[in-house]
Parts: sequence; structure tokens; C-alpha cells
Amino acid sequence: MKSDQEPASDNRRAKHLAMNRKAWDAYQSAYMEFHLKEYPDFFEYLSGGGVFLSDFEVRLAGEVAGLAVLDVCCASSADEAFSWENLGANVIACDISPVAIEIAKRNAVRLKSHIRFVVADAQELAPIASDSVDLLYGRYLCWFEDLEKALRAWYRVVRPGGRLLLVTPHPTCCCLESEGETCRIVRSYDDESPDYHDFTGTDMADRHGGWGQRHPCVEFFHPTWRIINAVVAAGFCLRHVEEPTVSRCRDEEHCTRLPHSLVVLAEKLRAKEDVEPDGE
Repeated sequence: MKSDQEPASDNRRAKHLAMNRKAWDAYQSAYMEFHLKEYPDFFEYLSGGGVFLSDFEVRLAGEVAGLAVLDVCCASSADEAFSWENLGANVIACDISPVAIEIAKRNAVRLKSHIRFVVADAQELAPIASDSVDLLYGRYLCWFEDLEKALRAWYRVVRPGGRLLLVTPHPTCCCLESEGETCRIVRSYDDESPDYHDFTGTDMADRHGGWGQRHPCVEFFHPTWRIINAVVAAGFCLRHVEEPTVSRCRDEEHCTRLPHSLVVLAEKLRAKEDVEPDGE
């Protein structure tokens, strides 16, 4: 039974989701244009089997040929989704933005890709069948207000024996602002309040002259302990955690003495009767 507080909370979350979707929709055409400025050989590189993934992502994912891989936040470029396909996976790619999905579909036609693109909120993944994914690739947790709900949805769609590869900006760096090789604290690590601000594009936009638009949005801060606990509470078994200090993005300002990303590899265990006892 819902408490008197829950409907108000649900309404607030719906408003947050609509706000962020509107901003993300507005950005998608420009986002693809910035990708082509950053990577002029974008289509040629992918057509030739190129991969826009970090070495550690490929290493931790392991062999994906023939596996069902779900990218829950593909954006209009879908560069990571196309990369998984180039590694041999059967890919499903989702985004909350219908605009992003339409552009990604056009990119897929140009690349002769067989990726299935779906409009879906990554916190629910309603169109994705339960127990249907071998590897779920999740990123950018700052857009997920209900982290626990998202991880439960991710657990639902991963089949027993399947894995979660979560790669997100490191929470510590989200509290800092880089100034060369030094950093200034701009947020308390125990402050999980929503961050309301104007969305002016990604770092890629800044590197190419700016987007020129501003749209209200809200981001959510999740400390490392909350992320790890949400993964475990959803039912996943932790397999590996890393904190890389280097980004794969070009010319991104970052203090390389601190972790750039938080990377979590986890597994959805098979039923007990399907797991061999220790020592056998």
C-alpha cells in the first residue's frame, strides 16, 4: 500500500523524467553532428570493424560473439552499440529519446547494421523481455533518479548466467572541478540532493564551439557505496570492480591522479541446481 508521500514522489519523478527527455531530444541532432566533427571518419571507421570502447570495457566483457548485448543508453550516435556489433554481438540498443532512436536507425541503415533500436526508459526497460540478455551495458547513472529501480529492471532482463557491465563517471570526480592537475571541491560527497541546472550539451559540444541552446534538466548524484549496494540488492553477484584514471574521450580535461570512471562487472547467477557445488 502506498503512503501519502509516494504519489507526490511519483509525480516529481515523472516531471524530472519529462524535463530530461525534452532536453535530450533537443540535443540529439547536434550530438550526432558533434560526433562527426570529433570523428570525421566515424562511418568509415565503424564500417571497417572499428570499436568505440575502452580497452578495459572489451577486456571485462570478454568474448561477446553470438551473445545478446543490451546498450541501455545508446544516444543518436549509437557508437558503443555499433562497437558491440562489430565485436560479434547481437545488439539491442535503447534510449529514452525517440529523436535519438530515429537518428540511430538512420546510422544503422548507412552501416548495414542489424541492431534492434528501441525507445525505452533505462529505469524500466518495459519493451525488453525478461531473461533475454547475456550482457547489459549500462552507463551514465547521473540520469537515473531511482537507481535501485533501474538495477532491478536490469536484473530482470539479464538471463541467468548473464552479466552486467556498468561504466559510469566516478562519483568522486563528480564532486570536483578540474583545474589542470589540481581539483577544487564543488560538492559534498554526502550530498545526494538533485542538481537542477541548464543542459548546454555534453563535453563534446564544448570542444566544438558549443551547442548554443539551454534546456532545464536535473541530474542525480550516487556515491560509490550506493551504486555497489544497488547492484547487490538487485540480485547480482559482484565479480570485479575497477577505477580507471584515464578517459577514452579526446582532450577531456581531467585530473589523471584521480579515478575517471567506476566500472562494475556483476553476474546474475543461475539457479542453485544449475551451479556445480564447490569441489566438484
